[in-house]
Amino acid sequence: MGLHGDRIVAEAVGLEVVEGRSQPDDKVLSGDAHLSSVSTETGPHSHQSGERSSSDELGTLAPTTSRDAEDALFDPRNTNLDYFHREARFEQEISEGQFTKLKGLSDCCRSDGKVELHRWSKSCHVGGSWASPTGPEDCTVVVKRVVKARVSYNIGKEPNERIVSRGLSQRRCEDILNEIGVYCYLAQQHDLPQYILRMHTVFQGSSDVWLVLEHANDGDLFAVVQKMKREGSGLSTTQLVTWTWQLLQAVRYMHKHRIGHRDISMENVLLCNGLVQLMDFGQSVQTHSANGAVLRYFIPLGKPYYRPPECYAPTEKLVQVHVPKRARPGEINFVQTVSRDCLCEVLLPTAAVPGQIVQQSHGAMQSRRWTCLLVAFVFLSWLLGCRLGSRQILLTRILLGCISVAFRSC
Repeated sequence: MGLHGDRIVAEAVGLEVVEGRSQPDDKVLSGDAHLSSVSTETGPHSHQSGERSSSDELGTLAPTTSRDAEDALFDPRNTNLDYFHREARFEQEISEGQFTKLKGLSDCCRSDGKVELHRWSKSCHVGGSWASPTGPEDCTVVVKRVVKARVSYNIGKEPNERIVSRGLSQRRCEDILNEIGVYCYLAQQHDLPQYILRMHTVFQGSSDVWLVLEHANDGDLFAVVQKMKREGSGLSTTQLVTWTWQLLQAVRYMHKHRIGHRDISMENVLLCNGLVQLMDFGQSVQTHSANGAVLRYFIPLGKPYYRPPECYAPTEKLVQVHVPKRARPGEINFVQTVSRDCLCEVLLPTAAVPGQIVQQSHGAMQSRRWTCLLVAFVFLSWLLGCRLGSRQILLTRILLGCISVAFRSC
């Protein structure tokens, strides 16, 4: 039997739970700590993010009665980083006693967690896991153990990234409860591709939250590249294009479900029996509102060397831009700032006049194919340093293959 993510973690840190929503205890949380105003319905597309505004920073949207009025008031810059918290479901019939640690793999969550290889004995588990109801009684799994305080850290923190980006909240970008929510949502999908890592289940231990994940027996791509370099071995063009295609299938599926990963890198791409598996959803967000509008985010996340250029946004709250000649008031335009130090998207004010200078807030664009192709390019850059014969032919084949696959698949 599962338990709602906000409830189980909130109870662990002393928050009162009322009607499925945790309320901050003044003794525990203060200042800007408050929860996002979202529907109590479950499902990642049953409540609409982005319609909530902070009363002190962005104003409160007035209630409306028509869909047209709601669309007119909708601001895609106002987002809800707590969007996937309500998808988290914690298993109550699994305990630490069913697991035998085989070896430690690494630290995680800035030393607030451990990644370990375990043997899971299901024989004493009655009813089966909600995410993995069938399968062998004993299996090898990867356990990601994270202290409860880290899992619950963002509960009650400002959920609007537009405000968080201005330094008005102590919210952490890596959100473990968000990762659990995304994994739980994906586990319920019957058509989940094999190119996305699966979570078997998640439960609370004595002091940690345990994420029980598939064991990707070939490690991550970064480790694979390091091993190839040490051994002086190479990688075929066919294999590189195949892995790139598999990664794009994973990203395509997530975009289909309006999930943006935001931290794709070689370290977050695993290999299991030679197949790519995308993992780590701690920075993932909702990409579109319920009405289909593209939501805007402001914090440049992910590893700097994988970050697409459109994720870089001006640090100023307002920027001055030239209104393009064919632009219309109230529409979004990709423009250069007057200072010529940045290209960014801005929502033109209703009084904007083409050819004139306006001062307006900006929003970051969504990252889509960039990181997938960059992962392939990192492979390529390393391979070109090896003795592979005709480097020009190899470069042409790989780039054309990656680009054609990218535009067909995303």
